[in-house]
Amino acid sequence: MGVVSAAMRFGGINLVNDAWLNNTWSEVLALGAYAFLILYFIKASMKVK
Repeated sequence: MGVVSAAMRFGGINLVNDAWLNNTWSEVLALGAYAFLILYFIKASMKVK
């Protein structure tokens, strides 16, 4: 995905929404998603098979 992103930037295609990046709620949402992934991985790894 990094190569695709670099090629798009090189080609002049920018899909990044600067207003969203400067918004505080984007950080809160990202932190919530990260915490959810951590909890999911902890629960899945502690599951007894």
